[in-house]
Amino acid sequence: MKDMINIVELVIFDMDGTIFDTEKLGIQKWMQAFKELGISVPEQALYEKIGLNSKDSKQFLKERCGVDFDYDAVKNIKKRLTKKHISEEGTPVKNGFNELIVFLKNKNIKTALATSRSRENTLFYLQHAGKYFDKYFDFIVTGDMVEKGKPNPDIFLFATSQLNISVKNSLIIEDSLNGIKAAIAAHIRVVMIPDLVLPDDEIIKSVFKVSRNLHEVIDLVTQLNNRDK
Repeated sequence: MKDMINIVELVIFDMDGTIFDTEKLGIQKWMQAFKELGISVPEQALYEKIGLNSKDSKQFLKERCGVDFDYDAVKNIKKRLTKKHISEEGTPVKNGFNELIVFLKNKNIKTALATSRSRENTLFYLQHAGKYFDKYFDFIVTGDMVEKGKPNPDIFLFATSQLNISVKNSLIIEDSLNGIKAAIAAHIRVVMIPDLVLPDDEIIKSVFKVSRNLHEVIDLVTQLNNRDK
């Protein structure tokens, strides 16, 4: 993947942990929900499920917590706690996103949001991130719009097909291991910006680049699109 030199015509963003600083919040609210119901959970499992859609998260946690685990009860409490926090505090936006999205728009590079969250939850997060935030993207694909969620490639391939952009001319920005696996399976260049999960040597070798923040993506896209000039 690192030898690809195609220009970037589409940038696909993951949401939680990539453009929104919500992964820590999510883990915190999951832990509160488990505590309210008096259920113990291996905290590491909450990190490992990052990037999964609701259906796959349910299956994953049932495997970790046992078949009698009441996922829906815990999820409903977690959802209530999270919505209350976001409604009161707003959705925290990652440093560099506003500058990056303006840069991409000025360069006529298309943008998409590809998140494992449901459409309802995605729009809630976007609407609480700031005025017109949901209008920043040329296309939004959510976890309930595809048959198979991350780490399957469906969500990213759906975005490229809807915007009629080749995978060779696309770039994905991700923070989760499941999202990175999905990008690799889609044969799309992926930039990892670590959030809660740090990359190991295998991930570093498999991604196009590891960046520290969204600001660095501006320089990367500039370099790729000017390489043949």
